[in-house]
Amino acid sequence: MEIQWESQARALFQDLMGKGPPEAFKDSASAAIEREAERTARERGVNQIEREDVARACLRVAPPAFRPRVMKNLAAHGLDGNAFLPPDKQVAAPPPAAPKKLEDSYDSEWDRVHARLAGHREEVSRIYAMKKRTGPLRVLDLACGTGKHLQEFARDGHVCHGVDQQGWKLDKAAEQSRAQGLDITFTNTDLKTLDLGGTFDLVVCLYAMSTMTSDEDARATLGVARRHLAEDGIFVFNVINKEANSDPNAPMYRSVHVEHHLRDYTFDEVVELLRGAGLEPGTTQSSTVLDVKDLDLFIAARHGSAPHGK
Repeated sequence: MEIQWESQARALFQDLMGKGPPEAFKDSASAAIEREAERTARERGVNQIEREDVARACLRVAPPAFRPRVMKNLAAHGLDGNAFLPPDKQVAAPPPAAPKKLEDSYDSEWDRVHARLAGHREEVSRIYAMKKRTGPLRVLDLACGTGKHLQEFARDGHVCHGVDQQGWKLDKAAEQSRAQGLDITFTNTDLKTLDLGGTFDLVVCLYAMSTMTSDEDARATLGVARRHLAEDGIFVFNVINKEANSDPNAPMYRSVHVEHHLRDYTFDEVVELLRGAGLEPGTTQSSTVLDVKDLDLFIAARHGSAPHGK
């Protein structure tokens, strides 16, 4: 009796082989599992190998030390490996994962650094004070990262949209927002070329402007902010304050002045760039960061005259 393979059985077999035995043993393991799957099908008196035959064959062939890995891979396909093992060979379910410790709860190294600088809620409250407007807002976060600020805005009832170039961060942001019951839209693109075709009451760009090391990139980002800003809207962003950062002992000094990874700004430089993009600076606030007074400079801007060259 010729044995045929069901398509789903073949797909399961190929997936398990891709995740299972080491490369040196893959050919011999593959042949052994195929033979065992055929034997299992004949035991059932049928001429077609099904997914269950593959699962049983893998568990029979796998050495005991590898059996938990096979069961984990089977579980990913909705199959309980213990259903294919005799009672004396069944594998206990792994204990539930321990709760994450606070120090392990960061989504990225930047989140860990940010926790040393300021709380997300604290910064959102600061932005509210600069906005001076109540009621539901349409909020756009440029370079939103894993969405921590947007989650604070969304909890307050605002309509939120986040943009970031790093897709894995947006995946984290979307996953965590859904888990909290928050409806936030995310777009994966380069913020310097963004065009969503709409405007927002509040546009924010936090901890990203100082990564724009050239005037060209800074102008592009400010132009995007202006294009998405409602006529009575406000744009809030922060930069590293050059005056506070001029001390060689300042924490940021080496990375800004030697490695050129970050950029610090004087207020006059910020004003020139804003006005070149058609924005007018308004309220400013500075705060101490890592024991350096006024290192973090928050600036609010509104629509001004037409951008240069328009």
